Amino acid sequence: MKIYYKAGILASVLFLTACGSNNQIYNWGGGAYSTSLYQSLTQEGDPQAQLKALEEIAQDSTKGKKVPPGLYAQMGLLYSQLGDTAKAADAFNMETQLFPESKSYIQFLLTKGMRGEKK
Repeated sequence: MKIYYKAGILASVLFLTACGSNNQIYNWGGGAYSTSLYQSLTQEGDPQAQLKALEEIAQDSTKGKKVPPGLYAQMGLLYSQLGDTAKAADAFNMETQLFPESKSYIQFLLTKGMRGEKK
């Protein structure tokens, strides 16, 4: 009975230690990614500034943490909004390389969003 009690306490301590560690997988840029995404969706702010913030996150991510999902897709949308279709295509390709599960979303963006259709 004592062995189960000790194992339970050890498991609880390990669980709480794992939950308490702030070891994020992705580099979210200290909120810059979510701010840029919000500004883009609400059409607030400067697309150039949003793009610069996202590019900084992508560059910082080479130092350890991974690029978050959707970052390059958002960069591609901003590039296409600014008229730079070559960089937009590069960003969309990078998104599908890093996150193959985003391929259908990227195809949607390429067929619907890149034609310039607005709601």
